Amino acid sequence: MKISSRAWIAVLVLLLIGLPFLAACSSDDDDEAETSANPTQVEDVEITIGHITDMTGPGAAAFTVVNAALEDAVRHFNEQNLIPGAELKVLHYDGQMDPSKDLPGYEWLKQNGVDVIFTGVPVTPVTLKSRLEADKMPLFALTSNETITNPPGWIFSMTTDNQPFIYSLLKWIAENDPAFPKDRPAKIGVADWEGPYGSSIIAGME
Repeated sequence: MKISSRAWIAVLVLLLIGLPFLAACSSDDDDEAETSANPTQVEDVEITIGHITDMTGPGAAAFTVVNAALEDAVRHFNEQNLIPGAELKVLHYDGQMDPSKDLPGYEWLKQNGVDVIFTGVPVTPVTLKSRLEADKMPLFALTSNETITNPPGWIFSMTTDNQPFIYSLLKWIAENDPAFPKDRPAKIGVADWEGPYGSSIIAGME
């Protein structure tokens, strides 16, 4: 099966981003290694990151930090030339945390030539998973849940599922909180938007 050029570009970005970390982890014994007489020339390439976010919806205040952090990271990579030969750009789409806007937003970003998708909106990877698989478009998510990671595919998560962590947290609280009820089950209230992120937390509690 032939992989699209856009997917290859995204893979190239991932490899280039990983190079500084590999160099930092190498031992001092490599300092005297011979340098190639003909170093490989890196072809200049522009990589556009499509960002599905919330700028005017119910999560806009929280996502202000995410938006600024992504812009700052891209600016830092470009100014410091951390990926030689690559110029990074960000194209934002205001999905307003509305799942019905995920697919139109994805199509708009594709039409504007993005190479990879980035999002902190928990439901967006779930909404787009089948389309990402069909298009072989990488998406990086700031949250994780069983739906987007199993089976694995073109969605890459910056974290792991909340379920085991919440279970461990509640177990620790039950064992260490002197006010934790001993003669009855504890009552836990949950306030969250209905979606995969909150669902994984509730599943861990149960």
